[in-house]
Amino acid sequence: MADIAVILSADGTIAPLESGSALAVYRRNEHTWECAETVAYTLRTDSPAALRDDVKNLADRMPTCSVIVGKSIAGLPYHVFDRRGFAVFEAEEFSAGLLDTVEQDVLAAANAEADIPARPVETETPGQYALDLIRLQERHPEISSKKAFRDFLHTDFTSLTVVCSHIPPWVEAELPAERFDVEQTETNQYRLRIRGKNAGKRCSCDCADKRP
Repeated sequence: MADIAVILSADGTIAPLESGSALAVYRRNEHTWECAETVAYTLRTDSPAALRDDVKNLADRMPTCSVIVGKSIAGLPYHVFDRRGFAVFEAEEFSAGLLDTVEQDVLAAANAEADIPARPVETETPGQYALDLIRLQERHPEISSKKAFRDFLHTDFTSLTVVCSHIPPWVEAELPAERFDVEQTETNQYRLRIRGKNAGKRCSCDCADKRP
């Protein structure tokens, strides 16, 4: 589990990012949490560019952290932390119990995401792959079908089965009709089956008989 940064005001209470004065970086030590370091900061809020630079700099000053907690973290600062891979949490009060709760939420989210592959996964049959695009995009709407499996189609595979809510237009535009089949399920989903470029092809030469 990564360290957790908590935004604090001058009096030591949890604070919004813009009005906070320091980040307390907490680290789990066996069964307790200890403050490993305190990072003082100020943010320039007079312009979006200055605020973005200050938040990026703040994130860089916490190399062991991937979780941040504050009374309020919104707008541009939220997007900066999110793009840097931080899990962002908001809370009204700070306590050791809060850190335990945040840790549990982060681990639960990581386990849930691990159950939804972002790329095709090989099944028990070698060469045959599968991808649940519906579940993937429910969890990560920013991942397009092209990003999920377009490049995969140029790799060496036998077949790929994609569960989707509709057939991506680029599939029909880029693949010859003989390389894919479409089946609509009873739940109005689609099962797209794509064959590899060399699937079912045999070598016509006698290379197998010409081995030294």
